[in-house]
Amino acid sequence: MSILFASIGMALALAHALEYPGKRRLDRDTYFKVQAIYYPGFTIGGAGEPLAPITVFAPLLSSATAGSTRISRAVLALLSLIALVALAVRPA
Repeated sequence: MSILFASIGMALALAHALEYPGKRRLDRDTYFKVQAIYYPGFTIGGAGEPLAPITVFAPLLSSATAGSTRISRAVLALLSLIALVALAVRPA
């Protein structure tokens, strides 16, 4: 499941990057009309991005024993991922 969710997020990022040159050729009014068409699809598809790490970390944390290095590494990786998302999603 995590591979599926991660691949959805990567496919959307690639699609966004590939459509950028075409959007640059549009005038302002046309750009906002096109953006209104595409934006909801990216929002719905983007729900897979936070689901990918959850499907990885939930089994990892449930299988680890308390006090082991495995659980501490999993928690450290989860906290790093949360920090990355928090930095990437901050308002401009």
